[in-house]
Amino acid sequence: YYAIFGGNPPTIFKAGELDQWKYVGRLLAHDMPGVDDFEDISCPDFFPIGNKHMLLCISHPRGCRYYLGRWENEQFVPESHHRMNWPGGTCFAPESLLDAQGRRSMWAWVLDRRPKNQFGWSGTMSLPRVLSLSDDGVLQINPPEELEQLRYNQKRLDAFPVTKGNQKTLEGIAGDCLELNLVIDPGEARQFGVNVRCSPDHEEQTPILIDRTKDLIRIDLQESSLDKPTYNEFVMRN
Repeated sequence: YYAIFGGNPPTIFKAGELDQWKYVGRLLAHDMPGVDDFEDISCPDFFPIGNKHMLLCISHPRGCRYYLGRWENEQFVPESHHRMNWPGGTCFAPESLLDAQGRRSMWAWVLDRRPKNQFGWSGTMSLPRVLSLSDDGVLQINPPEELEQLRYNQKRLDAFPVTKGNQKTLEGIAGDCLELNLVIDPGEARQFGVNVRCSPDHEEQTPILIDRTKDLIRIDLQESSLDKPTYNEFVMRN
């Protein structure tokens, strides 16, 4: 048995019997670029995936992240490091399970940072994500096919134009839980996307933006809540 102790730096212990643990050493063979000295490795979940090993974890300041690499001589040799959260670490505390089909599925705790005890809960569990490794060693993240069983009341809109600097409201499309399948022809637009979770006056909204200049998808949380002292302080911390 092996046990990972998170902290900074993370360490490994091992045991043949669960009441007889021995210190092995540091978990990581070396540090990785883009990881700051103050980041810990907590909620560690370590498992083989494809021809590599994956360390799924968090750092408390920046949330969900993962390493890919090799398990050699009772130590993890990381080859790459990536983040799975938007700025501020709102995607938190990941866990994974291996099912009977051999799929590795993970969940995360989506923090909402509401005022303490206002509603008696803290955050929401994310939808499950199936993790796999491509032939070239890149992590693939996909929704499990079982989510299709939740679909009902399908609606379809014909194509429509949106001119530069303008928005269009999707009439008759609303709700707390939606699956959107969007086909967008951006033309020459360098940035485009969709606003979700919009209040009627649009004082609260969450844009999901595709930035072709930087080649990334960005979730902008600055207007997600009017409770900015509680919410934005955490979201924009990093």
